[in-house]
Amino acid sequence: ISAKVDMSIRKLPQQTLKGTVSGNASGSNGARTSNQALQELQNRVVGGAVESAMGSMGAELAALSK
Repeated sequence: ISAKVDMSIRKLPQQTLKGTVSGNASGSNGARTSNQALQELQNRVVGGAVESAMGSMGAELAALSK
């Protein structure tokens, strides 16, 4: 399973696009194929993609504030 998250940073009220950040994650649960195991894996992968994007957001925000 893989997930990709894209976030945009906009200036209000004009909605001017100031920057974007992305995050990716993937995972495998091996031979476990139960519905619950699949849901847990999906949650972990999406959470990892969000954490990846948020980790790069700090540098992006610092650059935009200059």
